[in-house]
Amino acid sequence: MDFRQLESFLTVTKYNSFSKASRDLFLTQPALSNQIKNLERELKTPLFDRKGKSIELTPAGKLFRDYAIELIKKKETALFEINDLMDKFDGMIELPSSTVPGETIVPKLVSDFLDAHPGIKFKLYSMDTSDVLDSISDHKYSIGFIGSKPGSDFDYIKVFSDDMVFIGPATSLLDSNPLKLDGVARLPLIVREEGSSSGNIIGTELNKHGLSRDSLNIVAVTENIHVIKELVACNAGFAFVPRSSVESVQNNRIHIYELEDFNSQRDFYFIRHKSSLLTPIEEIFSEFVFSNARED
Repeated sequence: MDFRQLESFLTVTKYNSFSKASRDLFLTQPALSNQIKNLERELKTPLFDRKGKSIELTPAGKLFRDYAIELIKKKETALFEINDLMDKFDGMIELPSSTVPGETIVPKLVSDFLDAHPGIKFKLYSMDTSDVLDSISDHKYSIGFIGSKPGSDFDYIKVFSDDMVFIGPATSLLDSNPLKLDGVARLPLIVREEGSSSGNIIGTELNKHGLSRDSLNIVAVTENIHVIKELVACNAGFAFVPRSSVESVQNNRIHIYELEDFNSQRDFYFIRHKSSLLTPIEEIFSEFVFSNARED
């Protein structure tokens, strides 16, 4: 058993896919499969239940995953401390974020951190808040940014607040501003996929006004806020988006409306699981985020 096998095993568990893991590791799929088979042979038990194209961890795989994570974290800690003795500071931070913080606050935080620690590299992932929470709970990652307050299993700090605005094409201006929600519901709408915190907030406000997602005139669904804005600019419809995502948009393409009786303020958080063993680099980045958080 070697660290390369452990890292390959954990990468497969991260993606639940040999093909995605092989691309991430720059290995051929047969080479990756051979590593896992050798590891299973040494442990004398299957680690994955292979069901056609889908895979999932066996009970032994779930048990071994926790030990593998601990071993990899200890290896990274040892390397960090050795490098520190030689005045070297390098390593990798894997950082999942939900869409809004990933497009607003994360780039500045990462840039400022790299200025202070130029030897560090980042691997950034964009996903829904629920997926960030699930992946950190499953110990696929150790830290991340999300768009809703996490449960008691997490340490967290609020990093910024935002609210939702309604946008439409500048070529098709509506008569009133602010707009009423019941009138907005009849317009052709472009929305984010279910599972996003933005979608949950909109759903809550719709319910307060006796409306539901099913009652909306939805013409397109996408997870990408940039795609939403471009669709609106091209006159495909209207959309609810975070204010921070359109503050710099040129008004000759998109018009921003306020919504009447629409309470959409939401907070964004940096989180880490209480049971996660962080590497020294993750600890340093966490302390950096906590010291720079704009909590009010």
